[in-house]
Amino acid sequence: SSSAASDVYKRQVHELIKGFAAANINSTRIKGREITTPEAQPMNLVLIMLESVNNRYLSLFGHNELTMPKMAKYKDRMEIFPLFFSNYPESSNADVSLMTGLFPPPHIYLLDKVEYRAQTMVDSLKLAGYHCSLFSSGFISDSGLAPFYRSQKYDQIYDPENLGDLKPKDIWTWGVKKHVMIDRIAEFINQRKKHDQPFFLYFRTAFPHAPFRTVTGDHSTFDMSDIAQGSYVGRFKNCMLYLDEQFARLIEEI
Repeated sequence: SSSAASDVYKRQVHELIKGFAAANINSTRIKGREITTPEAQPMNLVLIMLESVNNRYLSLFGHNELTMPKMAKYKDRMEIFPLFFSNYPESSNADVSLMTGLFPPPHIYLLDKVEYRAQTMVDSLKLAGYHCSLFSSGFISDSGLAPFYRSQKYDQIYDPENLGDLKPKDIWTWGVKKHVMIDRIAEFINQRKKHDQPFFLYFRTAFPHAPFRTVTGDHSTFDMSDIAQGSYVGRFKNCMLYLDEQFARLIEEI
């Protein structure tokens, strides 16, 4: 029932706040900054969701090994928020929370829903006059994401099933390799330059993903022999090098 679900959410929030207090983490409200262009025109927006990324091994978040060397040159332009916590280990729940601003449920929510009808970020941006597109390097049918995204007002949705002109070398286990998607996104951004309408581009990644194999052979800086002991840390850090390279390239394209 809805009242039972409400009780569960209230208990979770209470436990979260109590846990933060026990860890001496204080809640701070930061005054927002109004950002406008000289002509007061809406800015184009690019939002990226990372799959299976833990900030524990990211040098941008203080890890002692250089896992993100290329992104480091942009650090003076960043706001780093290190205190992220997950309440449920399921990617699609994070998508729901990101797009709605709501506390994610403690079960695989999207498997129970044919269509999602509450207002989302995309709905609000469409009302503000934005052209909205989704680029997913994984299949949006995974984890029930397809009905969630198709019920929103995206102008275009691209995933491995409809990206077109893909070669076997462009594909890996979970979808399209990230450098291929960056190429397509760069083409899309260049096309949107011809339009006056502002755009929102949501890039939903599928890399890295267990068992954390790299998709190219030139990112093996970190020792991966720990896999013999059942550890994926070496593989994960090498995956971060590939991510770092691709996101730096996307920033440069933008």
